[in-house]
Amino acid sequence: MRVKNFCQKAFWGFSCGAEPVPNAPLSHKGREAGKHDGAKRRKPYSPLSSVLCLLLTACSPLLSQPDISPERFDLGLGSVDAATSARPIPFELRAAPALDTAAMRYRLNYADPTRVMEYSRSRWVGTASEILEQYLKSHLRQADTRSQNTKRCYFDLELLRFEQVFTSAEESHATLIVRARLQSPGQGVLDESNLELTAPASTPDASGGVKALARAAGRLAQTLSQRFAAEGCQTSINNLEGK
Repeated sequence: MRVKNFCQKAFWGFSCGAEPVPNAPLSHKGREAGKHDGAKRRKPYSPLSSVLCLLLTACSPLLSQPDISPERFDLGLGSVDAATSARPIPFELRAAPALDTAAMRYRLNYADPTRVMEYSRSRWVGTASEILEQYLKSHLRQADTRSQNTKRCYFDLELLRFEQVFTSAEESHATLIVRARLQSPGQGVLDESNLELTAPASTPDASGGVKALARAAGRLAQTLSQRFAAEGCQTSINNLEGK
């Protein structure tokens, strides 16, 4: 900040003198006089002027680039039909250490698939696991609440990938990978698998990636709900009651 203030003061208090732009051609009568006048007006640069010009050149990026706050995203608000008695499916979610950040990640698979990059002007409102957890709390519901199943279960989820992948400069998709373990108290792990969900992005930018990840998260919720029912599980009234 001190450097920026110095640059601003220097900018308003001094201007680097560039080589004078030639005037329009003089008339024949004024040509000789113009030469003498020009010789009198033109002054050599002083060492101090040269130093100030160099400083202003170094300051120019600070003067020309205003501070811009990044855009903040989540996966959208969940909506549950009040007329249904669907109960939330209990789960716990954690993330790989690399995803414990608000950075929005993407890859350029067509250039270097091993390199992970981050959008500089777009961020999540929380960490990747917090974003997905917020979404699943609204969307992960038991499909059939009339089931006679009595086995109480919950999901142990680990988020492994949460990013936008570009296959070309104009084409991309969301990739969401979760390791899902369905567990029941007293019976241990009932089912375990890595779920990979993808969805195409409508635009090749951060906004398109966010919308694609929201669709992939919706497919994840649907897949988990189906597996929950297939194992004969039932939700408890309180989310993790009976673990």
